[in-house]
Amino acid sequence: MTKYSLELKLKAVLAYLEGVDSFSTVAKQFNTSLTPLKHWVAHYKEHGIEGLMSTYTNYDISFKMDVLNYMNDFGVSSTHAAAVYNIASPSTINKWIKQLEENGVGALETNKKGRPSMKKETKKKPVEG
Repeated sequence: MTKYSLELKLKAVLAYLEGVDSFSTVAKQFNTSLTPLKHWVAHYKEHGIEGLMSTYTNYDISFKMDVLNYMNDFGVSSTHAAAVYNIASPSTINKWIKQLEENGVGALETNKKGRPSMKKETKKKPVEG
């Protein structure tokens, strides 16, 4: 379950976009901190309500490189790139940057998580001759 419901995110974003109150006032009103609210507003501006929906995505290496190249080509922040590419958290992109700098492109390859499957080994019958 997500920390903030879609309904709360949408209400907070719309309250801010009305232009009456500041980020900090709206954040206090909805009992959230400033940073998530700013992210929600940016995502909403780029993608509408879909930008506020929580999703778990396993990004492939080409997508990660597209995002990093976009940042490099246009000189934008990870927050801006996260909004454009609908990535839930800019910290995800910051992690990719660190992996790339420390270990190269191969570090961006997705690793399988969890236990390996418990497939039964098939026994080969000895060939009688």
